[in-house]
Amino acid sequence: MAFAINLYNALVIHALVVHGPEQYNSTLGRTGFFQKASRYNIGGNDYVLDDLENGILRGNRPAASSVGMLLKLPFLSKGPFHGDDPRAKHVVQPLDPRIHFALVCGAKSCPPIKLYSAATLEEGLAAAAETFCASDVEVDVSAKKVRLSKIFSWYFPDFGADKAARLRFLLPHLPEGTRDRLGQLLAADPAAKSISVKHKPYDWTINAAE
Repeated sequence: MAFAINLYNALVIHALVVHGPEQYNSTLGRTGFFQKASRYNIGGNDYVLDDLENGILRGNRPAASSVGMLLKLPFLSKGPFHGDDPRAKHVVQPLDPRIHFALVCGAKSCPPIKLYSAATLEEGLAAAAETFCASDVEVDVSAKKVRLSKIFSWYFPDFGADKAARLRFLLPHLPEGTRDRLGQLLAADPAAKSISVKHKPYDWTINAAE
């Protein structure tokens, strides 16, 4: 898993350096960037960013840009590996949702880039989750409202089967104050029916030095 995370992050930066940020300035351009713009050949097989993220690291699940995921009906779409694709033997199972806090897309709203090691992967993913959630999860108890990064919307099935499960996923990764507030909301409403979940606008501006 660590190898695939590092490879993905390296390919994102490499592709931005080679192709420049122009393709990144529109939704259609970003789709092409992740699905076909650049690839690495590993062991005789090509991997684009979509293959590494959705094929290898997400257990061969449909991309966030797929019809099924956009409609919140992921079963309508498939992952990038089909049939006897030799790359499928490298799929990581089970899915660890914390990969979303380690993968760098090159934008300002993405997690910070780090190098991951197989020997310390658990510690690395735990730290990445805590760092990301500390800055991208907001809880307002009086308004019964939770504000999250768009990542939690785009990849919603990775974090739990329903809204309550997805909110509970956050608890161990939150700083104490935020964790206490969210815990208070869930204790009063275990099914999270009255808890409003909103997602922040995503800043796709390239995260580069001025």
